[in-house]
Amino acid sequence: MSGDHTVFVLRSKFLPVLVALLLLLLAPSPPRAEEGPDAAWQETVKAWSQLPCISPDEFEFGRQVLRGLSYPSMRIVRGFSPLPGMNFAQAQDYFSLLIRHQYSFEQALTFEAWCGLPGANAALARQALELVARLDYQRCRTMAALAGVEGISARLTLETMPLILKLEEANLRAAQPAMALPGLRPESALDTLGLIALLRDNQAWAAETLALLPGVDSQRYLKALPILRQLRQDDAWNYKKLCEQPKLSPDESWFWLLGYFANPLAVQQDIYHKLSEERRRILLAAHHAAGYQIIWKINDLHAVTDRYGQEYSQRQLNRMGPKGIAALFDRLTPRTKSRFGNEFQQGGGSIPVLRRATSADRVQVSQDLTTPNMYALLSQGSELYDSSFRDILVPIFHERLKHEYRGDLLNLLRHVDPANAHVSDFVVSLAQKGKLTTLLPQDPPRQREVLELVLGSAFESEQSLLLFSATFMPLLEALQPEIRSLLISRMSDLGRSQRTVFARQIRLILQFYLHEYPELLSSGDQQRITALLREQGTIDISRYLVTPFAAWKADGRLSSLSIFHPDDDGESSFVSNANTLMAGGYRPRLSRAYTDDNLGPAARRQAEELVAAVARQPGGNLGRLFAAMQSHQFQVDFFKEVGGLTISHTVAAYHDEEEQRRLLLEFLEGGHEMFAQRGHSYWRGEQLIDPIEQLIKQNRITGDSFRKQRRFLSLGSCGGIKVYTKLHQLFQGQADILATIGTGLANINDPYNRTFFEVIATSGGDSSWKHVSAKAAAIFGKGYGRDYLQPGSLPAILHKLLDEERPAAK
Repeated sequence: MSGDHTVFVLRSKFLPVLVALLLLLLAPSPPRAEEGPDAAWQETVKAWSQLPCISPDEFEFGRQVLRGLSYPSMRIVRGFSPLPGMNFAQAQDYFSLLIRHQYSFEQALTFEAWCGLPGANAALARQALELVARLDYQRCRTMAALAGVEGISARLTLETMPLILKLEEANLRAAQPAMALPGLRPESALDTLGLIALLRDNQAWAAETLALLPGVDSQRYLKALPILRQLRQDDAWNYKKLCEQPKLSPDESWFWLLGYFANPLAVQQDIYHKLSEERRRILLAAHHAAGYQIIWKINDLHAVTDRYGQEYSQRQLNRMGPKGIAALFDRLTPRTKSRFGNEFQQGGGSIPVLRRATSADRVQVSQDLTTPNMYALLSQGSELYDSSFRDILVPIFHERLKHEYRGDLLNLLRHVDPANAHVSDFVVSLAQKGKLTTLLPQDPPRQREVLELVLGSAFESEQSLLLFSATFMPLLEALQPEIRSLLISRMSDLGRSQRTVFARQIRLILQFYLHEYPELLSSGDQQRITALLREQGTIDISRYLVTPFAAWKADGRLSSLSIFHPDDDGESSFVSNANTLMAGGYRPRLSRAYTDDNLGPAARRQAEELVAAVARQPGGNLGRLFAAMQSHQFQVDFFKEVGGLTISHTVAAYHDEEEQRRLLLEFLEGGHEMFAQRGHSYWRGEQLIDPIEQLIKQNRITGDSFRKQRRFLSLGSCGGIKVYTKLHQLFQGQADILATIGTGLANINDPYNRTFFEVIATSGGDSSWKHVSAKAAAIFGKGYGRDYLQPGSLPAILHKLLDEERPAAK
């Protein structure tokens, strides 16, 4: 009795001090219960009062502490207060945990759910509360799902927490619906969790989708998990998207898992040929829905990249060391790692081997797709990098076409896509990327059928006709004479239709080819076009070839801005461009228009010294200059006097969004004439499109910024005619564009950009774009520039005609 009395006296003596200390420590914890008797506080006080053998002073102690607790902490108090074995001393210990850790609402709900399980008591609750403090949102949801399994005990759930703490997000997401499957018992729940823990990435995402499929039970799901673990990552992702198809039954999902995706690629190909049309339709829909992730995967292998697809430069790779390089090598597919593994290890994890292996893996990933899967990706051509589309997927697809379908594109389309769900997108993607003629059949009857598919999309609207115009010449060249005449006849009929913008576009296309490329037309075709133009009238094409050169020269200068990406390809392009300019007599200086006034004196002095070193000896100094431009954010002009004008080519390394907006604001408001986006087409967004759209959104530029001066855009690699059209619209029709719908070449971009201003400086008045093309003809010689669209090209003229006919589009 005396000992108990002593404890009570000590408790009574120090309770006010403890209350004050706890309230002081808890004071900053938001959100807080109100000082008044709100419902949450009252409910928690009621739970606190159920603590066994609690004295009035102890009750008051807890009551005061509760006033300083956050709402989640009050929920935790409600959970542990009624537990068997709980007493005041343990509650004080729990309060100290609530002081040390700010529990989230999800953590509080998870602890509450645990407290409601059979076998929960005060002794286990302390461990549970400590573990719950380590759970993030997804782990809380997984723990709560496990606690919802019928018959599971508090101790068993607690023993499973360490496993839950180790799971990745995809595995956690799979476990949550799996714990709610019908018929799941505690033993099978632990087996299910153990198998889910073994899944990797897309396998786990597929497991989540399967668990969410209506009608799936726990027994079949448990049998599916070891099979999912065997799937290749791309197969797992395709299976996930297939399970998301409407009205898919559990039996069908089992068929697709066991009867299709669990098989090797060659077997999948054979099985596909035996599938019903409905199943082929479902599978193709799944491939199309799954396409974006596989497209990212192929795109990101264009170089050694980080998890966001940003290319690592040689300097960054050098700094990583052997472990970092090995980690990048380990991300590649098993076949590629097996192929290059010995060479990689013998070379001490060399960077050149990693680069070759990455390039090979891009091909391997594409080869590891079935033909229907490749077809689905190619139908989403605008999402694929140009190199992914033209250099990787199309050549592999072409080989499959020859091997599996004897080169018969129509047979492939009918078999792979019996519902014609993606035929139009597939054909248009090939046409836009300049690859339709690669797959075009040679016999006239087959060509005619493919042509019908093409024209169904091409002649849909004025906009689709713009897209079609960029590939008109290669299509004419690939068609047999009789099918070419059929095309000309069909277009002539459309040109005679009502006096619409579409009809004028058709007539302009035919007139253009009659005058510029008569060798592609038979005598009958020429007569047909001549008769159409005599009947409907010719269009004055010359007015679409007028240049703004006289206005540009009025201030005595011509200036351009070229942007290079801060990677190896960007540095190589920068060095190539600088050497071309300096070989042409241009001298470097720190940029007068673009270098920020906030550049510090020391940085400015260092930049000027580097520029002077480049002027003396370009060789080894251009690489140092490019690195310094990235780190210190300054720009360099290469300038020269030509024909009484100062020509200035400013070069800049991309730094970040804010700096890019600053550069483009100066370009648009400073009276500059040419913008050159150098490098891969996938940098087009962040280097040009995104910053301009942000400047418009911020009201820092308006329509007047574009209308006050016509500009010239030189695109190192366009990315297709769709991007061409987007840029034309972004500049409100006030830009002439040099672009390629093929692969951009430095040996064209460098000399053209240099020669362009020199032609203007030495020409009188507003010479036409035809004159510029003639002067630059040698640059595009030997067929190198076949994919380039110059300002006087047919697509350029059609864009201007459309702007003229539809001024509202501006």
